[in-house]
Amino acid sequence: MSQDWIMAASMAIGTDLVELLGYAASGLVLVTFSVRSICALRSVAIASNLMFIAYAACAGLMPVLVLHAVLLPLNVVRLRQSLRESQAALRPTPSTYLKQKLRAD
Repeated sequence: MSQDWIMAASMAIGTDLVELLGYAASGLVLVTFSVRSICALRSVAIASNLMFIAYAACAGLMPVLVLHAVLLPLNVVRLRQSLRESQAALRPTPSTYLKQKLRAD
């Protein structure tokens, strides 16, 4: 009974669109294996999680929905950490600043 609304939504959207969501989400997972940057990987993974959540909700696939609902915040947190780390790596440390100053003189 709790999944009746999911099935009703799936029928309203149409099976073809639901399948398209599933294929699009799967395609995004495939893309994550080809990106080199961790920030890009996390960004694509977040998009994939959102697509899989939509697909699972429309198709009534609760295990898939739960999995991606758990992975989504994890990917968001890890992306934020990676962005902070990459910004910190771009800031010069006192020792590199001093070395650059000595070379300039």
